[in-house]
Amino acid sequence: MFFRYPGDFSALSSISSTLNSAPPNKSIYLLDASKAFDRTNHNRLFAKLIKRNVPMCIVRLLLSWYRQQTMHLNWGTNYSSPFTVTNGVSQEGALSPYLFAVYLDELSIKLDSARVGCTVGNMVVNHLKFADDICVFRPVLVGLQCLLNICGDYAAEHEIIFNCNKTIGVLFCPKSTNNLAHQMFF
Repeated sequence: MFFRYPGDFSALSSISSTLNSAPPNKSIYLLDASKAFDRTNHNRLFAKLIKRNVPMCIVRLLLSWYRQQTMHLNWGTNYSSPFTVTNGVSQEGALSPYLFAVYLDELSIKLDSARVGCTVGNMVVNHLKFADDICVFRPVLVGLQCLLNICGDYAAEHEIIFNCNKTIGVLFCPKSTNNLAHQMFF
């Protein structure tokens, strides 16, 4: 689930109540994609834009824009020769969050098709995305590995690396067992 507008966060209260009424142990994994904007593969991105029926004049404009992009490195007062850039979308670019959302959209589709997660009304919700951060959750441990495998497979196919130092797994246990929430790092 990708939130486009602040009002969309009202869905969080439904998810929260679902998690509160679920079986005792609930799991959430917060995944951080390392340098995700920088790793966006241009060829895959443009193929996804075409698949979404973005007008070809816009795809060609973006393609031309990104193909002519050059960079150079500087170390103190020394500068390298310019070189072409074959991947990445600028984090400062006005279009970049939208382009990156398109790049990750198929991940949402794959997670949704797993049909495991929290049932909110007649909809199954198992993840939230914001930029390069992904939260996957399941009210019980069974099925969570399935969601993590989907994320891992998608990451491998799309040259995304999840930062293990910033990825956190949280297991919420019932208060009656006097256990605090456990953080599990992997």
